[in-house]
Amino acid sequence: MPPLTVTARPHHSFILRYLLLLALPLLLLTAGSGYLFVTKQQETMRNRFEFFSNSSAQQWDGALASVDAQINILAADLELNDGILPPVLSQRHHQVWQQLSRTGSMLKGLYYVQRDNKLVNFAHLPIPGSFDASRRNWYQVAIKTPGINVWSAPYLDAIQHVPVITLSRAVLNRQGELLAVIGIDIDLSEISQRIGRLLQGGR
Repeated sequence: MPPLTVTARPHHSFILRYLLLLALPLLLLTAGSGYLFVTKQQETMRNRFEFFSNSSAQQWDGALASVDAQINILAADLELNDGILPPVLSQRHHQVWQQLSRTGSMLKGLYYVQRDNKLVNFAHLPIPGSFDASRRNWYQVAIKTPGINVWSAPYLDAIQHVPVITLSRAVLNRQGELLAVIGIDIDLSEISQRIGRLLQGGR
């Protein structure tokens, strides 16, 4: 019995080394394929994030350009008309805003508060009669920095209670008296949905 045990071990060891040698190309091929797969996935993810970043930046820049243009035009018209727009100008701004705030737009609301605290709303949705703009953060921030477009912190809007940020501006006359405070809302939920669509489908 002892001689049989001694001769069996080297034989088994030889077979095991032989099988390992035969399997080595397969192991190398599997490892190489795994490496290529991971590298390809990383490249795909990098391309996706680059596309997402560029697309988001373009959309955001376009939205900001529209917001800045609209608020600057409205501010100039209010300054020229002592804070109260004549019917023709008011109608023109209303028509422009209806186009800018169409369904799916990131722009949610455009309005201004006259010096008598009367609210003029150009948005699609009506604002509650109990709404007091002078108590809102965007209004108070604008009053502290007149003549400058300033962004608010995120908050829930008074109509639909969805998260928004507001770009506001206090308009003064040449004597430094307050004429109006303009507010333009950006819908953060719409921005979030656009980011989700970009991540899911690259659209």
